[in-house]
Amino acid sequence: MKNPSINLLLLSLIFSFGNLYSQEKNKIDEYKTQLLSSNDSVRYHALVNLIQNFNGKNVDDTTAMYLSELKRHIEKTSNDEYRATMHKLYGSLYARLKEFDSANYHFRKSIDYGLITNNDISLANTYSSMGNMFLHYARNKDSALHYYQKAELLYLGKNDSSLLDGIYNNLGTLYCDYFGDYPKALEYYRLALKYHKEDIETRSILITNIASVLLDVGQPEEAEKELIKAIELQKQTESWRMLAKNYKRLARIYQIFGDTKKVIESSELSFSYSTKIGSIEQNFQARQSLALAYVAYGYLDKAILLLEENLQSFDQISFNEARKIYLGRYLHLLLALCYHKTNKPATAADQVKVADSYDIFNATLTSIESNNLITISYEVFEEMGLYEKAVFYYKKKLELQDSLFSKQNRRMISELETKYKTEKKEQEILNLQQAAEIQALAITRKNYQIILAFLVILLSIGAVYYYKKRLKFQKEKLRLVEDKKEILEKELNEKARLLTTSSVQWINMTENLDNLKRDLKDELAEIDQKKKKSLLRHVDKVKGFESHWQSFKVHFESVHPDFFEKLENEFPDLTMKDLKICAFLRMKMHNAEMAQIMDVAKSSIQQTKRRIKKKMNLGPYADLHVFLDAFSKGEAYKPALSVNTIS
Repeated sequence: MKNPSINLLLLSLIFSFGNLYSQEKNKIDEYKTQLLSSNDSVRYHALVNLIQNFNGKNVDDTTAMYLSELKRHIEKTSNDEYRATMHKLYGSLYARLKEFDSANYHFRKSIDYGLITNNDISLANTYSSMGNMFLHYARNKDSALHYYQKAELLYLGKNDSSLLDGIYNNLGTLYCDYFGDYPKALEYYRLALKYHKEDIETRSILITNIASVLLDVGQPEEAEKELIKAIELQKQTESWRMLAKNYKRLARIYQIFGDTKKVIESSELSFSYSTKIGSIEQNFQARQSLALAYVAYGYLDKAILLLEENLQSFDQISFNEARKIYLGRYLHLLLALCYHKTNKPATAADQVKVADSYDIFNATLTSIESNNLITISYEVFEEMGLYEKAVFYYKKKLELQDSLFSKQNRRMISELETKYKTEKKEQEILNLQQAAEIQALAITRKNYQIILAFLVILLSIGAVYYYKKRLKFQKEKLRLVEDKKEILEKELNEKARLLTTSSVQWINMTENLDNLKRDLKDELAEIDQKKKKSLLRHVDKVKGFESHWQSFKVHFESVHPDFFEKLENEFPDLTMKDLKICAFLRMKMHNAEMAQIMDVAKSSIQQTKRRIKKKMNLGPYADLHVFLDAFSKGEAYKPALSVNTIS
């Protein structure tokens, strides 16, 4: 094989080639049967499970019918716990549809009913669903982490470990895929496995997650052991889909080990399990994946048999136009490569013509599909010696990857162009030599001068070309830096806006609750004092400073990171109350606003500020607003000269 990298390319495509599996219907059929039950509770849970199986981009008629039936059922029972579940389901559906305002509305309603019923498990379930929304749909890792941790605390507080496995599994995914913290991801996946002991299929999935992380952190030996455990469990439950995927992962591990025999064995087992559950299209893709392994390791006759079988079934499958272009070109390119390697150049050329008939540049392909097709085109054409085509597709690959001017890419494209130009030049020289022999002409000094001048011109053109491309690359790099800076500034502005909004809402809420409390005292003066005190205590509970402080603190620290840590390090005598006052001052709040939020007298705020100045060794006329602003920016504090600056 001329280009050894084609093995790695094909093997990488084996493990990225998409396989679609139809959803198992046994549980759904069971839920539909339960809808006919005379037991209200059974029907309710059947509706909940059927709605939870929705995973489309639009709510279909069947799901809408289930939602309507669930709503009628809940209105008839007037059960607030059921209402909490219904709103959680609505929130989850809107999250999948990426209608986040509607999702948040229903999640908040679910939280309200959870608070009314004092059901911490219901609240934890809702927080978990909100974490799922931010993890899988809104792509906000910090918010996802926040809600998962809230759910975890509630489950632990109730000593309910039955649902912790799902939380820990999601936290593992969050740290693995979004934070890139593989040790933390491994810790959470193992916790999920610890808390899940009953369902064999779920345990096998958790073990598979552990194996995937071990493989990512460069521990293939440990990953192999975990995968073998998962496979044994999946054989018990006849989980053909997971078995097919895990044998692919094993093939990847054996590729790392350099064990060709086990790579092929694992790939063939993956294929056999895929065909157990597959439709015509799924079998097509399973054959394609196994054929890739055969090509990579030189089993060309086996590969050709599978690819020819796919060729015969290709027209029987209802692909959309883009999918047809992707799979069709891919199939014919692989056949061209196989026939080229088995010394059938004419058949290989025919396959290239068919592959070229698929217009990939005007098709609506994904970036991954485009990259795969362009890459395999470049590799196959280079392997077949079609250097002009290889150069074309390599340039397209560079454009797609936005790395046209990197040193490695310039070297590779230069080599391809040199191969093409060398062959062309050699043919021209051969023709010149034949003409020279016929005419019996000798090469003169002038010929050498012309050749030398030609080379000088080529070098000059090359140098200018290189300089221009390099300059363009630097400009593009600078533009990317500016774009990144602009994005970061927008993110910071958005966090600042959220912090300001949170502060204003808090102040307004506190003011409204104070007004409500005064009105209640006036209006309820004649009623039973016990009821009156109960109502006022409920208002104070809603007004509770600490619960709102935690939400404010999250927004504040996203805008002013390390603010509290720096203050505590510099002034260790500051109390928690002092730190809170400093945060409010950093937000430029007035004494009256702080007093209202903290439910204390204005004089208490003034006294606390004087105590803070003393702990910070500031004079009585120092402006705490100005000092804290300078302190958070790492600047020196410059006290004003006027006595009117006292804060």
